[in-house]
Amino acid sequence: TDLLIDLAGFSALGKADVSLADGISRDAARLAAIEEQVRQNRSETEKFRRAAAAQKAALDAQVKLLEAAKVKLAQAIAAQKKAISAQKAAMDRVLNDKAKLAAAVAALKAEEAQVRSIVDRLLKQQFGSSLPVLYQGGWTWPIARTAAGFVKPGNGYRPYVSQKYGCVSWKIYPRNASCPNSAPYFHNGVDISAPAGTPIYAAATGKVMIAGTCSYCAVWRGMRPLAWVWIAHSKSMVSIYGHIGDGSRTSEPRWRVNAGDYVSAGQLIAFVGSTGNVTGPHLHLSLLSGGKYVCIQQYLPAGSCPAN
Repeated sequence: TDLLIDLAGFSALGKADVSLADGISRDAARLAAIEEQVRQNRSETEKFRRAAAAQKAALDAQVKLLEAAKVKLAQAIAAQKKAISAQKAAMDRVLNDKAKLAAAVAALKAEEAQVRSIVDRLLKQQFGSSLPVLYQGGWTWPIARTAAGFVKPGNGYRPYVSQKYGCVSWKIYPRNASCPNSAPYFHNGVDISAPAGTPIYAAATGKVMIAGTCSYCAVWRGMRPLAWVWIAHSKSMVSIYGHIGDGSRTSEPRWRVNAGDYVSAGQLIAFVGSTGNVTGPHLHLSLLSGGKYVCIQQYLPAGSCPAN
């Protein structure tokens, strides 16, 4: 009996040892799994750390570029303000000097007559045979903007017109007998204000008549010769884009077309500049039809002409 009891005890002890060994094995396996998970977590953490460091380095580089761009922009704005101030001072000197004002108005009147004469001659001698009698194509604004800034015209966007076509009160323009006493001077186009370098697009399809600087336009002291582009749309209709960049300033690139080029409505032709007698960068857009200046806004999308 004692022997049987001893054997049963040894058997129970053996089973306990086996159970303990199994438990130790399971614990070792769990510990190994935990250690592997920790290793993987450390590896993933290191990957995230390296990625975060790379992103930070890229962001730091972008911040440096942005800071440099801000400095350049501030310098460009300061230079533009200085140029505008100088141009305005020159304009004020003319406006405050009656003799100079009379001479400036007379020069502008002579320039308008010269433009009409040149347009008539070029249309008859060089461009008439390659143009339709009447233009029946589409029209687009040469410059447009959204609330966020200037964009390529389309989707109904319109520009900011800083000076309307027709009768105005600013005495730098020639008098017109058909204008009222409250606005006795006549502006032969629309002025569209925009930053220097803003792209200008052809308002309609046609053939470039002139792309360059005006050789006969009066130039006030301290200002550059007027640069412009003329586009013939038919045998009697020509659009004129004035005060464009002449390439002498990095902020005002040179025009992008040449005389004789065919252009489509909406095609890039030039950039906003401040050439000629101006107080700041803008596009002067005018239209000659049958030898007379007419309101171009009547052809442009959602455009309307002043009643005068």
